[in-house]
Amino acid sequence: MSDFVIDDSRIPLLFVEYPRTFSVAAYRNLFDRYCELAAVHSRIAWIIDFRPFDPLASSPENRRAAADCFAEARDALQKNTVCEARVVDNSAARSALIGFDWLTGITWPTRNFAHRHSAERWCLEELAR
Repeated sequence: MSDFVIDDSRIPLLFVEYPRTFSVAAYRNLFDRYCELAAVHSRIAWIIDFRPFDPLASSPENRRAAADCFAEARDALQKNTVCEARVVDNSAARSALIGFDWLTGITWPTRNFAHRHSAERWCLEELAR
């Protein structure tokens, strides 16, 4: 099982790469790190690369944990999140992410992209607003 990769070297752009598979504990640790970053940076544009990960193959336990972690972190992340761009290269995964957004009630601008450079360009535009 791989780890999540977080690159904060270009804050306010923050890059996250999902592994192919992960444990619930790793996911909880990821959201703890998200909250730490949000506490010290006044503006964050998240670029999350989901290409290695297949949300449709995720276990029910992981889906529940994802929703719970997001619900617990939402207020802390809301304060400083400018936008969230997801890099996802198949339509089924995009649909699953849209369903997750609806379920969790995400409130910041969010878009799905097939390529990282497009996601980055959109985030830079959002940050410039």
